[in-house]
Amino acid sequence: MAAVGLYRCPGNPPWACVVDGVKGIYVAENLYREGDYQPDFNTLPWEGDYKAAKVAAGQAVAASVMVARGSGPALNPGSLAVQ
Repeated sequence: MAAVGLYRCPGNPPWACVVDGVKGIYVAENLYREGDYQPDFNTLPWEGDYKAAKVAAGQAVAASVMVARGSGPALNPGSLAVQ
C-alpha cells in the first residue's frame, strides 16, 4: 500500500499528515512534493476541514445505526409532506 496524504497544515514550512498502512507521519511540503505522494499537496484539505468532515461522517453513521436499531429518532413520514 502506498503512502497517502490526508490533510495539510500551515507552518513554516507547511506540512502534510501522511499514512502508510497503519503508520502516520508528518512530512514538510517540499518533501511531500519530492516524494511524489498522492494526492497533490494543493488538493489536500486543511487539518480543521478534514477533522470536521471526519466528525460529521461519524455522527451520520452513528445516527443511521441508531435508527436502524430502532433506538434513535426515526423520520415521521407525515413530517415530510409539502405544505
